[in-house]
Amino acid sequence: MLNKIFAEIERGFALWKSYKIFLISDLISTPFWIYFFILAILIYAQHLLNDRFIMTNLMWGLFMFFFISSFMWLGNSVIIILQQGIMENIILTNTKLSIHIFGRGIISILDTTIGGIIIILMSYFTFKVTLYIADPLFFIIFLILAFLFFIFFSTIYAILIIAVRSPWIITNILQFILPFFSGAIPIQIFQKEIAGIITYSPLFYIVGPVVASATGYYIMDKYLLLTIALIIVLFTASISNYLEKLLIKKALKEGKFSLF
Repeated sequence: MLNKIFAEIERGFALWKSYKIFLISDLISTPFWIYFFILAILIYAQHLLNDRFIMTNLMWGLFMFFFISSFMWLGNSVIIILQQGIMENIILTNTKLSIHIFGRGIISILDTTIGGIIIILMSYFTFKVTLYIADPLFFIIFLILAFLFFIFFSTIYAILIIAVRSPWIITNILQFILPFFSGAIPIQIFQKEIAGIITYSPLFYIVGPVVASATGYYIMDKYLLLTIALIIVLFTASISNYLEKLLIKKALKEGKFSLF
């Protein structure tokens, strides 16, 4: 298992180095795309510009928005895996799809690190927010849990793409729903009724705590948040494992993996 994980990490770095042009263009364009998205919100809520607390939350919300966007490509990478005929080899080597996706996750980590720093610096120089992490230890812990969650979530996402046989349907739905219900857009800017609905989303307890630990504003005890996040990660891992077994069983019955 460890050998497979290290092999996937090596593959991730190799992919990252081989797609330099694409990655550079992505790093340049994506932060600005997200940046203009938040500016569109502020056009209709200019009073928020004077609230440093809200602006700091928005800054870290932007970071997590970019985090989610980068990790969405993990599940979407299954399209290339199928087109290149790699899926069969993965199954033959008794490697879990989640472990294989982990290799692609290295690219997402590097993208998020570099692109996230760009977003934070852009926010700092534009809105003059304070650059600090209120709770560094829990920030790292929640960030690791978010990474693990999205590895398993992306596996589920990839399986749904194969099952529906249309990557665009699943992608178009998730790329708008995830940021909204995850807390990437701070719930403080919403009316209480809408904010209350968002707190019922499991995603909120994965992404929200990262923003909370960065700003120091927890909606509940941080140890309770940690417990909830751990439960959600383990539950997502279980679902991922179960659906992968169903996918393999179905593929073996049909004799192929295909989107068509």
